Amino acid sequence: MLRLKGVKDDIAKVKTVQDRQGRSITDMRGHILAHTKELIRLDNNQLARMGNRNAVQGDGIIVALAGVGNAPIIGFPGTIEELDALDDPTIEALILALGIQVDVGAPMNLKKAIVRYYIGVPPA
Repeated sequence: MLRLKGVKDDIAKVKTVQDRQGRSITDMRGHILAHTKELIRLDNNQLARMGNRNAVQGDGIIVALAGVGNAPIIGFPGTIEELDALDDPTIEALILALGIQVDVGAPMNLKKAIVRYYIGVPPA
């Protein structure tokens, strides 16, 4: 009977390890999926930047980038004219949506220059 108790304890230990491994694999799948989505976002944004470098005049079309978390950015400017016309609160919202780090007190022209650089549009 004593030996049987030891076997039951061993089986319980094995089941515990298997449960941990199952959760670990599930967690790893979640992390891999999250990283894959981020890589796809970065790749798509890089393609958009390549297209945006050709937008050199006011009516030049700008390809929208995906925001943080791969979310579409509502109100992303479609042309250079629209980008240049953005007011301070709107450019701040765009900076936040893109996940760009900009000093809080940065002047408007610097914010716009940073956004232009980030989205691939040539300097004004």
